[in-house]
Amino acid sequence: MYRIAEVGAQRIAIVHGDADSLAGWGFSQEVLTTREGRDAAAAALRAAGVHVCTSSHTCLPVLQAIDNAGLIINNGAAGMPNFAGTEYGLATRISVTPHSKTLYRMRLGPLHVEAFPIDYDALAWRNAFLAQWPEGSDAHASYWRRINDGPRYLANQAVRRQP
Repeated sequence: MYRIAEVGAQRIAIVHGDADSLAGWGFSQEVLTTREGRDAAAAALRAAGVHVCTSSHTCLPVLQAIDNAGLIINNGAAGMPNFAGTEYGLATRISVTPHSKTLYRMRLGPLHVEAFPIDYDALAWRNAFLAQWPEGSDAHASYWRRINDGPRYLANQAVRRQP
């Protein structure tokens, strides 16, 4: 359900969904816009004894400061565009040294909590997708527009310091 790692003598929680479920949406960018969502995230960080939690389940990325409790970072999707008009995925990187090609980051004590782009062959991905999920399939209806155009979401929307 989760993994605890240590980076720079700091405990980091790694989850797929949120603190309560592999398929949870509690660390989604939508939920973290709400006071209830931020309060729940702060409680989860404190209960786990961590100051950073990274998630990868939800479809859009966010790097959000959670009051005085820490940070939540969600990479959105590694293999699809995360921002309008882009053709790269995102990966999360947590280190004591910054990465030179980071798209955005926040620092928490000794940690650099970062998102950086994952380039891929967009044409090959489109062709592979269509070979598996042609027009008319549920997956095509759900993902084709995002694969071609990216979501209606911008990188500056993903970075949220204290509200």
